[in-house]
Amino acid sequence: MAADHDPLDLAATLRAVGAVVEAAPVVDALFFHRTLARWLGLPEGKVDGVSAPVQWNYRYWKAELRREPERDGVDGAAAWCAELFSTADGPVEVVRWWVRKDERGRIAAAGWHGAPPRVLEQAPAPSLVPALPDEATLARLFADDDAER
Repeated sequence: MAADHDPLDLAATLRAVGAVVEAAPVVDALFFHRTLARWLGLPEGKVDGVSAPVQWNYRYWKAELRREPERDGVDGAAAWCAELFSTADGPVEVVRWWVRKDERGRIAAAGWHGAPPRVLEQAPAPSLVPALPDEATLARLFADDDAER
């Protein structure tokens, strides 16, 4: 059987042999909104008026959160957008969601506008197989070795 996937990717290997592999769980929009707001130190992250400490252990280096009034919906739902950066110079993941508050101003419900963020997906594990140097590097290494003798 020809491998058309990374042999160290267990999920892909299991799918290749016909096993059913469950998709990564999706984070709830309300949980994401509160957790991101707490991480950024915004009042929106408070629960019952209290700013609880948050442990942010997702794979993001930086996040930018903004309200999008032009996309606000009916029934009092506010539109939000986050730009999620895994590294300083890497690609940016953009996610959008809505948040509805109750008559007391507390967050009552939330949902996604489009795909949810991939916060629960694990970052690719580093390869256990060392990368082999290319032919030019090997030639340079051996050339340097021969020159010192």
